[in-house]
Amino acid sequence: MNKYLILCVDDEREVLDSVIQDLDEFEEHFVVEAAESVAEAKDIIADCANESTPLALILCDHIMPEQTGIEFLIELAQEEETENCRKLLLTGQAGLEDTVEAINHSSSIFTLPSLGVEMN
Repeated sequence: MNKYLILCVDDEREVLDSVIQDLDEFEEHFVVEAAESVAEAKDIIADCANESTPLALILCDHIMPEQTGIEFLIELAQEEETENCRKLLLTGQAGLEDTVEAINHSSSIFTLPSLGVEMN
């Protein structure tokens, strides 16, 4: 049975670890991967595609050093291999303009508020 990929992208390791921990129970049916950058996410997507593991869901932070989450999700929406995957933007920092841009470029990008992980 082929598995599908769930990919989480966030440049803050604590947030990424928290999301991955919440998804642990799905690992029986999905490949769950974490990336700390868009470049790393692209590598994981390519590696999984080479192994015939399609991207089913991507959970992505918005504010990241090399590319915003919205830009990355729009890019994925425009690529044939990833256009049908579900795309969720996990952020408390995307403003109205960012949200409108995401909706205008892809009806499958949804924004969710950040998880509010406390750091000590």
